[in-house]
Amino acid sequence: MTVKTPLRYPGGKSRGVKFLDAFLPESIAEYREPFVGGGSVFLHARQKYPNAKFWINDAYYNLYCFWKELRDNGDRLVERIDRLKVFYCEDMTGAQIKAHIEQCELDGKEKSDFYKKQTEKGRALFTHAKDSIESASDFHKAAYFYVLNKCSYSGLTESGTFSPQASIQNFSFQSISKLKRVSELLQGVRITCEDYSVLLEDSSQESFIFMDPPYDLPVKSSNALYGKKGALHKTFDHGRYHFVVDSALRHKMMITYNNTEKLKDLYQDYRQIEWSLKYGMRITENKDGERRAKDCTNNELMITNYNTMCQYRKWQKEQREMAKKEQKKLLLKETRKAIIEVFGDFVAAENINESVYLSENDPGGWAPEAHIIINTENGLPSDIYDPFLAEKWIKVSDMLPDDYFVETINGAIMAVYDI
Repeated sequence: MTVKTPLRYPGGKSRGVKFLDAFLPESIAEYREPFVGGGSVFLHARQKYPNAKFWINDAYYNLYCFWKELRDNGDRLVERIDRLKVFYCEDMTGAQIKAHIEQCELDGKEKSDFYKKQTEKGRALFTHAKDSIESASDFHKAAYFYVLNKCSYSGLTESGTFSPQASIQNFSFQSISKLKRVSELLQGVRITCEDYSVLLEDSSQESFIFMDPPYDLPVKSSNALYGKKGALHKTFDHGRYHFVVDSALRHKMMITYNNTEKLKDLYQDYRQIEWSLKYGMRITENKDGERRAKDCTNNELMITNYNTMCQYRKWQKEQREMAKKEQKKLLLKETRKAIIEVFGDFVAAENINESVYLSENDPGGWAPEAHIIINTENGLPSDIYDPFLAEKWIKVSDMLPDDYFVETINGAIMAVYDI
């Protein structure tokens, strides 16, 4: 089972790993990541390249403590977070939360009242963690960091405010238990809290460096996402970063950045691919200064110093095939919807001599299968893309089952109703 990041991290690449994986080298001897953040790409690479050496780094000290302590004291850290959870917070599943909210609506109560009642202790823990994290030992920093990450809006941690819903759904015993598997993957990994430039020194041609630096955004509080109150974002020097990257080209590297003309021009000597990524992190502030995040889709830029054209063409082909399949599914769904709206239940319709048409146009006797398609709730039987079923359809009709439905069965309906 694939292990994913245990953190909710602003600007993290958890939703972009699948895309980025298509462009990673086939093999590497060493993996370095100067801005590890939530670790989505690192954990993916750790499982993709089990025999490689790994070095991860982050200048955010409290985040560094989380990764380091999870590696060195994993069981103890899980136990500590468990105790905090038991003492302070409720543990409810999504289904239980939904049931409670529905009951609130039936009783004429506001769902905000439910969240307030259920999360008073969670808010107390969040406040305690935020007030205590700076003076705590590295071990307790790690525990408090995890609490703040799981209980804040979109994982904004020290830059965010308390989220009642997150404190119930995301800070759960189930999520805490998953830390043990992450701890296992961290064994043997070098973890540091240095300037990013250190990881670009003394690399070899067999090293691969993945970098997801703070994005080059207008300087305002809602864009400051990393470090306490966004300090690491506000002070990041993108000009220096480009100079350091440009001066160390012995290794293969991949950079993910926001897509702007300025950055495309700055990295014009590198290979660039534009792509899109959905984040749960468009940051807004209310009148009280509370910071929250909403879903948004950003235009991204992937920059490499090695040839990715073959991978890009393969990815484009896969995207076209996926789009074609989705288009077919949508067509089937819309066709079925239109059939039912106009004609009602085709199978049960009275006085329709469908057998005459189908005997001539359905030599394989596939009308029953077509009826299944028409009368399946989502417009498709569960095995519509089963390879054996598809093989039978092609043998009988030279078409895939969805094409057969659209062309042959639509034809039957139009013939029966003379349309």
